[in-house]
Amino acid sequence: MSLTPFFFGCKLPIVTASAPNRNEDSSFIAFLKLGRLCRIILRAVQVTGGLSLITEFQYTVPESIQGFGIIRVASTASARPSEEPEEVKITLKSRIEQAIFYGTLRHNPLDLTSTEQQTCSSEEIEEAALSISHEILSSSSKYIPKASPSLDQHLKLRAKALEDLVLHLQKRYGPLPRLLKWRLLWGAEKLAAAQAMWKVQEEIMRRKPKDRKETYWEQLLFFMASDYRTEADESKGETDLGHKEVKEDDFLSEYEMVENIRESSDLWVAGFEAAYRFREDNAPLYGLGDEIFDPQHGILKSGYKDLPEAWTIEQRTVRMGECLLQLVYDTTLEWWGLSRTGGAGKPSRKTVIHMAHAMPKELDLYQRMFAERHAWLMEQNHEENPKYLEQAKKMLKWGQQSRRDYFYRIARLGLVHEAIDLAEHWKDMKALMDLDLEAKQQLIERTKESSEPSERDVKKFEQDLQSIKKRTEGYFEKYGSAWAKAYFNKMVIDGELGRYQKISWINDVVGEEDFSSAAKTLESLATKKVDNLWMQKTELCLAKLTRIAAVETKQKASRKDPRISTKKFDDRLALLGIQDGLQAHILPSIGPVIDDTGARQVALETFRKRIVREKKYPALKALLNDGLGLLLRRKAVSPQRLVDILTLMDPVEYQGLEENDPQILSHEFWLALKVLRLGEIDPSMLEGLTRIIWRRAMIRDDWMSLNDTTEKNDEEVTAEMTKTGLFRTLVAYYEHVQQHPEESSSIKLPSPSQISEAEVFPMSLRKRFRENEIELVLRDLEGENEVLKRYVEKGRLELHYGGLLKMAQATVRAQADRAGDEAAEEAEKT
Repeated sequence: MSLTPFFFGCKLPIVTASAPNRNEDSSFIAFLKLGRLCRIILRAVQVTGGLSLITEFQYTVPESIQGFGIIRVASTASARPSEEPEEVKITLKSRIEQAIFYGTLRHNPLDLTSTEQQTCSSEEIEEAALSISHEILSSSSKYIPKASPSLDQHLKLRAKALEDLVLHLQKRYGPLPRLLKWRLLWGAEKLAAAQAMWKVQEEIMRRKPKDRKETYWEQLLFFMASDYRTEADESKGETDLGHKEVKEDDFLSEYEMVENIRESSDLWVAGFEAAYRFREDNAPLYGLGDEIFDPQHGILKSGYKDLPEAWTIEQRTVRMGECLLQLVYDTTLEWWGLSRTGGAGKPSRKTVIHMAHAMPKELDLYQRMFAERHAWLMEQNHEENPKYLEQAKKMLKWGQQSRRDYFYRIARLGLVHEAIDLAEHWKDMKALMDLDLEAKQQLIERTKESSEPSERDVKKFEQDLQSIKKRTEGYFEKYGSAWAKAYFNKMVIDGELGRYQKISWINDVVGEEDFSSAAKTLESLATKKVDNLWMQKTELCLAKLTRIAAVETKQKASRKDPRISTKKFDDRLALLGIQDGLQAHILPSIGPVIDDTGARQVALETFRKRIVREKKYPALKALLNDGLGLLLRRKAVSPQRLVDILTLMDPVEYQGLEENDPQILSHEFWLALKVLRLGEIDPSMLEGLTRIIWRRAMIRDDWMSLNDTTEKNDEEVTAEMTKTGLFRTLVAYYEHVQQHPEESSSIKLPSPSQISEAEVFPMSLRKRFRENEIELVLRDLEGENEVLKRYVEKGRLELHYGGLLKMAQATVRAQADRAGDEAAEEAEKT
């Protein structure tokens, strides 16, 4: 005999069971009593051919029992309060579960969606709905089997339960709160992502070679923290390759490593693509049909203000997406050459090509996450959470350039048309212009590879070139003024407008009275076309003036008082000022020379004797050579090269008149840090460059000698310490913080051990160098780091560093006190 209860409504329980033998009347009556689900007055009368039940009831249900006959079960629904457990109130969660797990079964004769009125608060509904959703997602619901021969079928069963849940809630308890609908949709998205990822994993398992021990998925499950996984219980017969103990202690081959990266990319793309597609397709089903989605990108245009962070835009999720994208590109680029693939333990050419072709989709998904997070940050309460506004500004500053960089990288892998499609999709006119030219260039280069092209090759070349031209012309109609402006600016920068490009801003001012366009033209020319230091300064000053004029013109027209922001121009002019000062410091040491070559030779002999000796750091010596050469020719030097010059040249006393001293000596490292703040440097490079500056400041002086205080009194030790480059840099830092306290949190002071243990030459810094230079530069940077480690371990630099910090703070406070006393004395005199 079995007993399976079903509950619906508030009062009527239903009992179905295997029928007892018709001759065992006592068993059948005991069976009815055993349920004790409602009060039924039984009067059993033995009748030939069957058993009849006479009841007092309000609700009845007829039941047909195979091999026995028909019975009728009824509920008295007593109005009197009952203390029996069977009469307790059924919870709202249980009621909803009955409806979605049993009420939706095919050929079900029972209506479990009770039309009976019940008063439920929105909080109760939300709590019940989210609890059921969580149990379905975590496979902890008692209504869903824990295991299934087919994981795909198990996922489909859970997805069906989530769909039935939202349909029932909308029909029975709607309209639902907006936040609840979004939370349910986000949960369903995760399950959709899991389904897509499992399909990819099944494909990975099908193609896995027999000699490969584990897939990336299985390795990932093994290395996940115990807080995020359920360990297999072998006593219960549970086995899982993902959780088994790894007994072999070997390293991954290059083949396995690249396969892991490919699989991680495929799984990531499948999961997030399915999630975004599910969100866009099922928003109406979840009652979110009125939400305004971007038709191109499938994300909300607005309405983030009252929503928490979606799981797709959490900060760590976005950052991990960026890291994976970078890893996939670096790996693909490393193995792109045919000569470097194939062979035992090497990745196959097919795998590398697959990763390259997956990058456009991966980049598009990452950009969706990026754009969605930026939109969410912009709509938050910035008064309560100012950090959100700061994050949004930073994202806007480097996000667009980062996206363009990946467009160009994808194009360099031979996928220029895929890169163009992405630029069109994201309406990035500047990138589209560059990629359009790149497509023409690649087409020409492919044609040149054939020494004797056939007539068919020539015809194909002409057709492809014509297709590119036709597409370019179509952009004028498709994108209008946005494309026309980008096209014109590109012509100006590339010099295709001839000698008129440098005077077009005059027409903007005099003819059109368009000061804004004139400012942009001058700024573009100064930063991207002109490399002469004096001309660049002149055009930046003119750009600043026209910018001020443009704002004042708008002010008169609108009768408002907009702020005139010239910080961008001021920062660039300050950067050129540092270069001017550096040049003024070097020139007196050179003296009269015949030509630029002689000047450069004298400068090298003067400023590279000690720090970058030829045998010690050859690659860094080459960097200093190039930088000094540009500086002496009065060329505008990039921020990275300025950092090289300031941190690698020998500390040489200024040889000119004292009143003309530009104060470079003893301030080299602080000026280098200032260059990073002023220069428009890729944010991904800032941390690496900052570490290089501090490392060179820390190894400028011999800490083995400084640590030897034998026969030295305190005054001598202090005097030696205060002469070090590190101490003077710390003093400059505290002086700056005293004058600009708002910047104290943005400038970090790393310790020597932190610098020595950090990555010496991160990938973000390597893109500045050619492939044949990277190994040489890496070797020299590792040499610098070895010196630092020796000073930390044997020169007690870590210990001395703490003392230097306190001494630098005390020095700056004493200077401030003296300045205050002097000011007070002057005030008393007047």
